[in-house]
Amino acid sequence: MPEFAIDPGAGNAVVAERLWPLVREMSMSLLRDGVDYVFEGELLPKHVAALRNAYPAQVKACFLGYTDIDPRPRCTTSAPTAIIPTTGRRVHR
Repeated sequence: MPEFAIDPGAGNAVVAERLWPLVREMSMSLLRDGVDYVFEGELLPKHVAALRNAYPAQVKACFLGYTDIDPRPRCTTSAPTAIIPTTGRRVHR
């Protein structure tokens, strides 16, 4: 999407910041429509927290990481991997 001016080489945090307006609106639309959905990829904890504050009963978050690396370099570049809006409906796997 050229209008978001996303440079894939800019780093996870920069990409996540640029994508957030789109992801936020998609999330809110899905939540209002009662659709269960998983977002995976470039998300920042502050954005997840804002969405959870707005929809506390519906949004669940799962942050996946690495078990055997030095976390210091990753702290500045990692983004959480998923937001899981839930409506209470059973999701079949």
